[in-house]
Amino acid sequence: MTNTIVAFNTDMTGAEHDCNRRDTTTVITSGGGNIFGDSAENCAMYFTANGDLLSTDPGVEPGAPADHGGPTPTILLTPNAPAIDGGQAAGCPPTDQRGLPRPAGAACDVGAIEMQ
Repeated sequence: MTNTIVAFNTDMTGAEHDCNRRDTTTVITSGGGNIFGDSAENCAMYFTANGDLLSTDPGVEPGAPADHGGPTPTILLTPNAPAIDGGQAAGCPPTDQRGLPRPAGAACDVGAIEMQ
């Protein structure tokens, strides 16, 4: 995983569990630049690469995905979000999910959207 936001995933009790491996034989490789909203539980040992952040609010706008251009609904980042310019160059595609160019700042934004 590289430049991925994993946050606000809840289980049936309502507790946030963003990464809890049920299959402990699964190995996860981090390319860095990942943001987890919680401590990542039993996945935390895999997310120690450059730019990986645990227990961090990534700064996504509240609400459901919406039409911000492009082929699918998306969620934007809030101003000053840690996801802005937090990505790793090696995992930065030339365009975001909407087809807009990346990076638009000092580095690629974490997640599917590049704030312009």
